[in-house]
Amino acid sequence: MSTTKPSFPEEDWPWIWAIEDRDNLDWTTEFKNDADGLRAKEEEQKNLPVLISSPPDNPCFVFLSNMETAFDFERLSSLGITHVINVAGEVMEGEQEQYTKANIKRTTIEAEDEEGYPVLKEHWEEFQNFVKSAPAGSNILVHCVAGINRSAVFVAAHKLVSEQKNVLDVVAHLRRQRGNWALHNGSFIDQLVAFARTNGLLGPRPGEPCCRVAEKAPPYDSFRRY
Repeated sequence: MSTTKPSFPEEDWPWIWAIEDRDNLDWTTEFKNDADGLRAKEEEQKNLPVLISSPPDNPCFVFLSNMETAFDFERLSSLGITHVINVAGEVMEGEQEQYTKANIKRTTIEAEDEEGYPVLKEHWEEFQNFVKSAPAGSNILVHCVAGINRSAVFVAAHKLVSEQKNVLDVVAHLRRQRGNWALHNGSFIDQLVAFARTNGLLGPRPGEPCCRVAEKAPPYDSFRRY
C-alpha cells in the first residue's frame, strides 16, 4: 500500500475512490443468492473476448480481449471480427499476413502498462480515429496482453463518450463483463475519471441519490493507492 501524495485533483477523489475500492463496483453482489448464476457469469468472463459496447447505443460492436484470443483466428472468424486494435505495441501484434488473409483491418498502438503512463493523453486520438474509420455495425476487438488495463481503459473511455454514460456505470459494466480486476492500474483510473470530468460525464457523486455507490468517499487526505 502506498501513502504517496495523490497526483490527481481533489475534485476527482470521490469517483477515483469508488473505482479503486473494488467492493463498490463488485459485480458479484448481483448474484449474492444465486450460486449457479455466479458460476455461469464467471465462465462468460473467461470466454474471451467479452462484449463491452453494441448497437443501438454504440455504432459498432466493441469487444475486449487478451493477446491469446486476438491470435485465435477461428474465434475471430466465428464472431465476425472486422477490426483489431492492439494497444500493447509491436511485440504483441502477431503476423500481419494472417489478419490480411482473414480480411481483418488492424492497427497497433504503442501503449505502456505502467503507473504514471499518460495512456489517454498519448493515444486516445489515435485510438478513436481508427474506431471511427470502421463502418457502422463493425465488430471491433481491442486487446493488450491480458485484456485488463490498457485495452480496458480504452474501451471504457470509448463507451463513456460514444454512449454518454457516467464513469461509474461504465466501469461497473466493464467489470461485470471482464471481472473485478479489470482496470486496476491506479493512474489509468485517475486518467479515466479526469477524462469523464472533461466530458461532463462524472455522474452523481458517490453517496448522493441516484449514484450506484451509496457510500460517501472518505476524506481526500486518507488517500491510499492499493
